[in-house]
Amino acid sequence: MDHGPGIPTAAIPYLFEPFYRVDSPGQRRKGTGLGLAVAKGLVEAHGGRIWAENRHGGGARFAFTLPLTVAAVETADGRSVDLLHRFGHAQASHRRTLTRC
Repeated sequence: MDHGPGIPTAAIPYLFEPFYRVDSPGQRRKGTGLGLAVAKGLVEAHGGRIWAENRHGGGARFAFTLPLTVAAVETADGRSVDLLHRFGHAQASHRRTLTRC
């Protein structure tokens, strides 16, 4: 879990822009500033949403959602199998939030 200083509030709207990097006093900038832009592109290409927020008590949280839709396949004997229900999901279409702290 991240307990660092968090992200400067003014920087949050720009985090997912290509080549954007946050200045950290006393630290050398690392990376190219492309990682979050690439992540945003991948998530949005799949119909999802990605965001960052500061955590209460310090640190930052990055999260995204991806749409989950029903997938059905036909078995060798001609039956149609709904994979979403087969693996225990109750709703035909819903969103999941996956986080990395």
